[in-house]
Amino acid sequence: MNLLTPTLKDEKKSYTWARRPSLASKRHKVSFSGSSKGSTSESQDEASSSSESPNLWAPSIVPGPIIDGKVWQAVDRKKEAIFVDATPTPPEAKPFLIHDDSFLKILGEDPTVQVLIEDRRAPYFYNGGVYNSKTNSFFISSAPIPNSSPSAAPSKNLTVVLSKIEFYDRDHTRDKVRTGETSFMFGSGCNYGAGMVLCSHGTLKDPACLVFMELKRPHKMHILLTNYMGQMLNSPHSCVAHPDGSIWFSDPHITSYRPKPKLPPMIYRFNPQTSDLKAVTNDVKRPTCLAFSPSYKTLYVIDGAVYAFTVLQPYGFVTQKRLFAWLDAKAMVVDCSGNVFIAVDECIYIYAESGSLIGRINIEKCTGLCFGSDNQLLASAGEKLWQIQLNTKKTTAKT
Repeated sequence: MNLLTPTLKDEKKSYTWARRPSLASKRHKVSFSGSSKGSTSESQDEASSSSESPNLWAPSIVPGPIIDGKVWQAVDRKKEAIFVDATPTPPEAKPFLIHDDSFLKILGEDPTVQVLIEDRRAPYFYNGGVYNSKTNSFFISSAPIPNSSPSAAPSKNLTVVLSKIEFYDRDHTRDKVRTGETSFMFGSGCNYGAGMVLCSHGTLKDPACLVFMELKRPHKMHILLTNYMGQMLNSPHSCVAHPDGSIWFSDPHITSYRPKPKLPPMIYRFNPQTSDLKAVTNDVKRPTCLAFSPSYKTLYVIDGAVYAFTVLQPYGFVTQKRLFAWLDAKAMVVDCSGNVFIAVDECIYIYAESGSLIGRINIEKCTGLCFGSDNQLLASAGEKLWQIQLNTKKTTAKT
């Protein structure tokens, strides 16, 4: 099966990718288990700066009459169906796969893929996380991690760790956010006002809820919402901000340590300013990740596959549910042009707003996506946090 086209009739549309040395060795300071101040391992940093990074890729320079000096990798769409096993060999040498020329605009002139942080102690990079441009910081929660302390007993001796990564010109620091006595089993979140709103799955002792976290240390937590019509929420998973000041969030039942749910899985619209809460749809089974289109007229929902709903303005209800992408989706973000990035076990698919597959980024086991600064896409994959340099960014709601 020949999936790659080394040369096409139009040489400008012939593409491939290869590994290259790191452009600049970026030091990072980790003080994860200690205090909030960073500490640097000089010997490790010096060793990494003297060798080629095996985790950074960019366009390769190849001989031949290629006008722009680049050769890319493409898929012969006439021969291959969309869901054929089309992973290149070796996959790590070719991180981008182009299904449509419109993906080239997203990639830009010099896209790269690199591992920003790797921590083999535990899956500290699990959910999509929240990037805040005001502080140039990124907050991300872990997968449930075994914890033998008494405080973790109400969650079957599991805990979720919230990490804060602060970016600087050539390095970054990473710290653990302390949450006090309350055990917040964090999911995803979104920026909101002077802080951010985070979803918490709850425990047997602490209720599932929406939490407002202050951006400034010590990052005080304020519970916003715990129930709907007097019934406790199930396990809020993902939330997104709308320009009208409301927070939309999904509420599936996804934990084994919570009481039996009394509410069906639903998607809600909550206005923190007025405390108005309403269910916008129960036409879901296990809704997890949410994302708005740039116009906020479409709401994308991961419910096994990816579905699209039409948002009725100004009332905030949704209608016209339709299948957008038939994938076993794990995470999702939408860029400023309406392209939908969908993470599955084997890679990240990129779909145009029309529903056409236009490209793929070959990063495995990705469970979370978030746009950072300078057209960067941050992809969480358990023990690794990937940084992907592109030519697109997220649409930001002003709240």
